[in-house]
Formats: sequence, structure tokens, C-alpha cells
Amino acid sequence: MNTDSSRHISLAELRKHDRKDDCWIAVHSKVWDVTEFLHEHSGGPEIILQNAGTNATEAFDEVYAPGIFEENLSEDRFKSFLEPSSDVAPPGATMEVGEARKQKRSASADEVAGPPQLHALISAAHFETVAGQELTPKTWAFYSSTATDLSTHRQNKALLRRIMIQPRILRDVSKVDFRRKILGHDSAAPFFTSPAAMAKLAPPDGELALARAAGAEDIIQCVSNNASYPLSSIVESVDPKQPFFLQLYVNSERHKTADLLQKAKALGIKAIFVTVDAPVPGKREADERIAAVDIQSAISGAASSNDKKGGGLGRLMGQYIDKALTWSDLAWIKETSELPIVLKGVQSVADAEMALTYDVDAIFLSNHGGRSLDT
Repeated sequence: MNTDSSRHISLAELRKHDRKDDCWIAVHSKVWDVTEFLHEHSGGPEIILQNAGTNATEAFDEVYAPGIFEENLSEDRFKSFLEPSSDVAPPGATMEVGEARKQKRSASADEVAGPPQLHALISAAHFETVAGQELTPKTWAFYSSTATDLSTHRQNKALLRRIMIQPRILRDVSKVDFRRKILGHDSAAPFFTSPAAMAKLAPPDGELALARAAGAEDIIQCVSNNASYPLSSIVESVDPKQPFFLQLYVNSERHKTADLLQKAKALGIKAIFVTVDAPVPGKREADERIAAVDIQSAISGAASSNDKKGGGLGRLMGQYIDKALTWSDLAWIKETSELPIVLKGVQSVADAEMALTYDVDAIFLSNHGGRSLDT
């Protein structure tokens, strides 16, 4: 059937296509036939079907990156444009993330103004407190939860407090320069933005906001393999000269990892951080207790779901990770990407020494924030 894009589709006509065997959906004024996509969508058909026959722009903006249908559907699945008068989201069309955000705030005068301005947050602890108040319960559980009994997480914090600074006095500190090179690339500070999955669960523009912030502060962003926006969208949203690193979970379907590595090279990614401290997803009980929201990574394709064990985003979205990854695979990653390789997750002197023999470019000391194994 040839699409007549000059003929607009009314909301009444759109509503007729709300079944599993005849499923249309409108996003940003474009009407798509997603019937075949239902069976291919890794998040399951329910996510699409609950918005079938509607203008679900607001719903999809909450959890999906722009262009999901353009990237995954053939041109003949585009039916036409939605009639302008219908280009509003119908009541009840938003998904759980949006609803939870709205319900999170009460009608009190203090909360109507929204969260405090960023400049008003005076410490990391203050930032964490506000995040716990402003994020949805599921988002907060996903970001803050750690593995099992939280022992490793607590020890991480305790060990950090044991690092003492010995001050030296009578030094000229009128001009202080924190600039450093990280893997040969300039940074205004001796740190970078670590990868965090599904940033769109917090601000709607997720990793795009992180990229802008990194550019504004002249630091480097390491993009998560489970980012909510496509890698190309993140990199191309800022100055072409801005450097990026990419965190990698090796997919058990190796051709998918090969495709991602080649795309990373083409986009100018500066280094690959191979995650080795999470061979299997950790048991994050706080994350499991709250039902998963409908969300999917635009890079890995991992999608949320719920099962009899719970709704842990970390566990359910990490099923694609290759549990058979070994030292011998590092040469393949380096050869495929032709980029510097950093081992993210070294936790012992023995493994640090092993890394030297396998010609990695750097090691990243990490136990995944205590979110993987609990010791």
C-alpha cells in the first residue's frame, strides 16, 4: 500500500487501529503501522499495545529516544501525518515514568516550584538527598540500590573516608590549575563523567544533558552501553571536537558488539572501557522490589520487564552480557575497534599485572560501586 502523506489521519481513524493484529500509533505527528514491530520489540508487545490507536507522543518521549520508529521500521510502515487538531496526547496515554513524576509532587505551595536549582546544591550529600526526593521511586531505587546486603557498598564509602590528605602550608594557591590529560585528551579536571545507564529516567534529555554539561565544563563523558539515546545522537549533539569514551558490555551475540565498536570508531570515540566487574547482574533488592517501568536502551537494545523475581532493571536489562568473556577476548575487542582499551573493574594486584601482559592501555579500579558482587 502506497502512503499518501498529503492526506492527514484523524484521531478517530487512528483509534480504529488499536488491536494486536492492526496496530497504529502516532508519535510527533507521524502515524506508524507498528503491527510487525510488536513481535520484534525486545520490551514485549504490551509496551506498544497500551498506547495502540493513540497519539502517544508524551508517553514515548518519556522512555524512548527520538527516531525509534524511523530507525526500526521500513518506510512503508509510515502511514501519514496526524491531523493537526489531533496532535495532542490523549488523557491517560503517558507511561509509568511520566505518571510517577507527576504523582511524586504534592500540591503544596513549596513543591509547586519544583526541585531546587543546581547551584543551590552545596554538596554531594545534598545532591543525593534532593535526588531521593525528586526522582520517581523506581528511578531512585535503580540508581541508588547496591548488591545483596550492601556490605561492599558500605565498605567502599568507609575506605574512601580513610584516605587522608596531608596539607602543606605557605604555598602560592592564588592560581590553581586542575587540568590533566586522560588517555591523552585534555580535561579541565582529573576525572570524567562515569557511565550510568538509562539517564533519561531522570531528566528527559538524559545523556544529551550530560554531554552538554561535560562540554560546558570541559571534561570527558564516558557513555554507557545502556544509554537511553543512540550513541550518534549523543556525540552529534555537541561540538565535534568534544571527546567521548564508551563503556562496553560485551554482548553474547558478538556481531552486535562488533557493530557497536565500528560505529564508535566512526563517530570518533576516543577509548573503549570494557566492563569486567559485572559478568552477571547483581542482586539489587531495592531495585527488584519496585515494578519496572517501560524503557529500552537505544544502544544495547536491552529492555525492561518484570518476572517472578521482581522488576530489577539492572538484572533484567543485563541478560545480553556475555558471561563467557575472558582475557583472550581483549585482543579481538582492540582489533575490532582499533581504539585504546581500558579494563573497567580491576580489583586485585594480580589482575592489574595480568592486564600488562594483555596490552591494555589503562585499568580502571572498580567493583561496580558495590552493585554487582557483595563480599
